Amino acid sequence: MVVPGGRTFRYFSCSCFLGFVQCFGAGGAGWLPLVRRKDTHVESTRRHMAPTQWQNNRVKNILMFIVVIFSIFMLTACDGGAAVKPDFDLALQRHFAAISNRDIEAFKSHLTKGDTLYTIIQNGHAFTTPAETIELHRQWFKDSNWVWEGSVVHKVVGEDVAMAVVKYQYRAKAEDTPIVTWLTYVFQLQEGQWRIVHDQNTALDFVAFTKMAGSDVK
Repeated sequence: MVVPGGRTFRYFSCSCFLGFVQCFGAGGAGWLPLVRRKDTHVESTRRHMAPTQWQNNRVKNILMFIVVIFSIFMLTACDGGAAVKPDFDLALQRHFAAISNRDIEAFKSHLTKGDTLYTIIQNGHAFTTPAETIELHRQWFKDSNWVWEGSVVHKVVGEDVAMAVVKYQYRAKAEDTPIVTWLTYVFQLQEGQWRIVHDQNTALDFVAFTKMAGSDVK
């Protein structure tokens, strides 16, 4: 459990402690406000109470106070201190935008912090490090003619690992007929951010894809 911080919580804790002390000191005469005050009626009632009844009332009030404060504390802690998992859909859209906008810095920020990253391209060749994947995209982003448009077909989101199947259309020039490719991303939650740990591409028409790309991929 993460205990919420800030002045609000410190004030809440101090108030609870003060209230508990006053309740205990009041001897169970009743639910007293958190601000100290004199109450002659309560004092008079206490003097005429039998010892057993006085002790029972004190115990009941103390227990009641503990239960209420514990309940409030639990609600406050759960509401204010629970870690929130980042939005996976938002992470995907930001990555798509980085590709479409040819933003290499944004693209780099979405990749794993580890040393291994398999990026498997359409011909089956595998790049195995983040540095290779970054350089591949750095060169690709220099071309200002192509158009890339992706959409999520399927996704699975776990506690710290998520997967997305993407279908994207690629055109070497805006007026070209698009070539469709399947793309599978595996993300891992690293330091509070969804980061890519695997990237695999499968062109539906590999020959057409290489011709449109203007290169013979071997």
